[in-house]
Amino acid sequence: MSVSQLATQITDSSVALKIGYAVETTQGSIEALSSKVGMVALVLGAMHFFNLYIFNRLRRRAQTFIADVNQAEPVAAGWNG
Repeated sequence: MSVSQLATQITDSSVALKIGYAVETTQGSIEALSSKVGMVALVLGAMHFFNLYIFNRLRRRAQTFIADVNQAEPVAAGWNG
């Protein structure tokens, strides 16, 4: 991960943490913070499961390809190349 990608992700996360109202009590600030952190955690979890899904599909496709190659007819007997 490059520094520019990290900076972009930090900036996007900080923008997502903005709230549209004034917090007047300690309880309100903790509630606002917990809801924002919870949302970030849910988004990261969804991204994680999406990546798992994509990698699993790629792995299955590669295994199918390898199985097809292994089932192909063998090369003629005298070929050592």
